Amino acid sequence: MMPSDPTMVPHEQDLRFENDLYTPKWVRGHGNKREGWCGICKPGRWLVLKNSAFWYDKSFTHGISAVTGQAFAAPKEIRRTEGSANIWEGLCGNCGQWVGLVTSKKKGTTWFRHAYKCHNHYKPDDSHKRPRDNEEPRGISTVEAYSKSPQCVATSKPESVALGYVNKESLNGPQGLSSIQSMLSII
Repeated sequence: MMPSDPTMVPHEQDLRFENDLYTPKWVRGHGNKREGWCGICKPGRWLVLKNSAFWYDKSFTHGISAVTGQAFAAPKEIRRTEGSANIWEGLCGNCGQWVGLVTSKKKGTTWFRHAYKCHNHYKPDDSHKRPRDNEEPRGISTVEAYSKSPQCVATSKPESVALGYVNKESLNGPQGLSSIQSMLSII
């Protein structure tokens, strides 16, 4: 079935770098009507890129950082809150706060919103990025610039926590869901 608007025919797009979980592999449309496919949503769906619908879905529904292209870190520990067996909290490995994992309206958004604000946003090394048409070469990569910055306190990237995807083929499949999402599905 072909759409009546030829600009809405989906086409494959290169990822920014290997194992980029954020960038939509399939896009359609142009300008304000440009959409990206979220295959993690069940069923999959098209989300507008221009108005941040795609960013919101990936960041706060699925817990994937737009900056790093990777899943946010999982809580170090999980516990039930005192006085309520139905409310769960996760211990943030960055700031040491106990943060609610779910809200009554949307599962996962509370933890993912905290992770978005609190967790370090390391960008992947620019050398892995796909080349863009008519782009001038850059001097040094983001990682190199960050490591040479006098304000830099941390000298290494944080260790990834068990939130990764099973394999490259499952990047947009249900097997690729994070451990937080798996846990939230049973809460």
